[in-house]
Amino acid sequence: MKYIRGATVTKRLIEIDDALLEDAKAALGTSGITETVVAALRKSLFDTDLAEREARVHQLGLRFAEAAKDVLDDEIVRQAWR
Repeated sequence: MKYIRGATVTKRLIEIDDALLEDAKAALGTSGITETVVAALRKSLFDTDLAEREARVHQLGLRFAEAAKDVLDDEIVRQAWR
């Protein structure tokens, strides 16, 4: 175990499909194995966060649409202004 830029880093021995690694390098614009794996891990976390944010925005949009539907009802608007 060692520390790099304040992070704990552990050396690991894993098997990686060579073609998959090359495709990942090309997709991520990386050159080395470590750089590619780190970039892929970070991207997976970002994509998860993005999906969660999109789901929250969608839910808020649905809630807003439900709350705002009365504005389109002339009778309800008329009664509100009495």
